[in-house]
Amino acid sequence: MILVVSPDHAPYVQQQLQSCYAIGHVCGLNSRSSRVEISNVDHLFSQFHFNASLVHRKRVNVGILISGSGSNMARLIHESRRRNSHCHVSVVIANKIGVLGLEVARELGVEAVVIPHGNSRPEFERKITKELEERGVELICLAGFMRVLTAEFVNRWREKVINIHPSLLPSFKGAQAVPLALEAGVKITGCTVHLLRKISTLEKFLDKNRWR
Repeated sequence: MILVVSPDHAPYVQQQLQSCYAIGHVCGLNSRSSRVEISNVDHLFSQFHFNASLVHRKRVNVGILISGSGSNMARLIHESRRRNSHCHVSVVIANKIGVLGLEVARELGVEAVVIPHGNSRPEFERKITKELEERGVELICLAGFMRVLTAEFVNRWREKVINIHPSLLPSFKGAQAVPLALEAGVKITGCTVHLLRKISTLEKFLDKNRWR
């Protein structure tokens, strides 16, 4: 983004922006010159170690899978709309009809799809993959998604599935993580964000948050 402001206002505008550079000034138009002329842009950007290609940075296309109220989903959507975000949420998929998360997603302007899990896990996952592929999804986030995924699905989306688990893994795995932590009487608990690589092993933690 390029802003054109009065020289008198330039110092104030620069103070209001997190990061900006003065790259030139506006000159009077010569009747014999072209209407618009830009020169030395690459040289100017190089002085500030700025990569001009970042202006057209492509955001990662994200699909979110949910099973309930979508509280984590809503936070992810809000964060994706921050100016410095690297992602865009294009679709939310729920495995249950009528869950609150579907309504929340639609209110936030995100397409919401219901795919009941039924009795066939492979067929259920094929339908999910079809919906994701049709929208060009590059990264899947499991935000309160209460279904175990098959190895075939994980392999199809290898290194592209992120899970939010309500414990400090490897402690308290599974759907009852919070009750198990309370029953154990631990003084510190939290949540873990990890890449889902295999069903039996969580090979790479991305982040952990702790609280007492």
